[in-house]
Amino acid sequence: MTNKSNWHEVKEFISKNEVECFNIAGLLFVNGRYFLPHNSKAILLFNKIENKIYDLVLITFYGHIIFFNKSEIDKKSFDFILDLSNKFCKNNITQIIGNLSISKYLNNPTTFSILKYNPQHNTIKETTNIYQSTKDDAQQLFKLHYNYYKEEVFREREKPTNKLISNDINKLIEKKLIYHIKDKKNIISKININLESKNFVRLGGVYTKKEFRSMGYAKLLINSFLQKELLKYNKNCILFVNKDNAPAKNLYKKLGFIKISDMIIFYY
Repeated sequence: MTNKSNWHEVKEFISKNEVECFNIAGLLFVNGRYFLPHNSKAILLFNKIENKIYDLVLITFYGHIIFFNKSEIDKKSFDFILDLSNKFCKNNITQIIGNLSISKYLNNPTTFSILKYNPQHNTIKETTNIYQSTKDDAQQLFKLHYNYYKEEVFREREKPTNKLISNDINKLIEKKLIYHIKDKKNIISKININLESKNFVRLGGVYTKKEFRSMGYAKLLINSFLQKELLKYNKNCILFVNKDNAPAKNLYKKLGFIKISDMIIFYY
């Protein structure tokens, strides 16, 4: 388990593997630097082979188990982590995130590709006016964000609560991390930054109203963010895309995103 005596070594490992272990790096990056998680909110485990760190596991009080493993995790170790997580989260595990190697222990997880932006590969030049969302936009954003969660996150397993959506929108607006484009006065497509590490931001929450789909608005929205807003963060960006979503993968390729690796997410 990570503590003050070994935190520096673990932090160096995270920095060297920032993109591949972004799900851990982003959660530990607060106010411009990496913080050792407080044991009441999260547990950070690591595994050494020949005195060198190869694997990390972050268990959060909110029910997330996040693996980043370079070595093979056997069933006994996986079950131990699951048992520890159940005790820590009070049997309220909500999702498991990790490398493809742990998928054999899970029932039909979803595979995502991790894509990294390379502006030199961006073949799309067209942009439009993009707006940073404010409190005045919260009501219009609610329905888009609700449908995004329903269709892309929960995928009919359950319905998102109004409280969850409202809290999420308010936090994104407060932190100035959500953007949109309009058709006259109506918001038709939105995007947000949902996690940030030392050198990267992760784009997510891309959602366009159904009546405006297949009209190029998502392409305009994402490219406008990349061309006009990304510079403010002085960071590169990554995003996750469902491995089976061929149209989205093709769009991101045109926008300059390059595949780094694959990962899985398993929802309870």
